[in-house]
Amino acid sequence: MAESSFNIYGTPIYWRETVRTPRLLIFDARLIFFFLLLTLHLRLWTFIALLLACCAFWLIERYGYAFPNALRAIRSLVAGRQRPALPGYRYRSMIDYGFETREVQG
Repeated sequence: MAESSFNIYGTPIYWRETVRTPRLLIFDARLIFFFLLLTLHLRLWTFIALLLACCAFWLIERYGYAFPNALRAIRSLVAGRQRPALPGYRYRSMIDYGFETREVQG
C-alpha cells in the first residue's frame, strides 16, 4: 500500500495540497494573464493594470477571501437582499375579469 502512494518521481502524494490556490512566487496564479499582457504589450497602462490587479488580489487575500468567494460576495452585494424566484417577465400580470367580485348595490 505504501508503494502505491508514490508518484513516478518517488515522492509521496499529498492530497491535502490539491486544494491550495496555485501561486507564482508570492502572487496568485490568476495574475498570469496580467503578466502575459505586460510581456506581450509593454506599455505604461499594462503595467498600471498589473499593479492594480496585484493590489486587488492582495486586498482580497488580506480580508480573508479566496478569489472565487470574493466574486461571489461582490455578486451578492450587486444583486441585493431580495432575489425573486422568477425573472420579472415570467410573473403573471394581475387582471380583473369582474366576475370574481360582487356588484356594489348603491
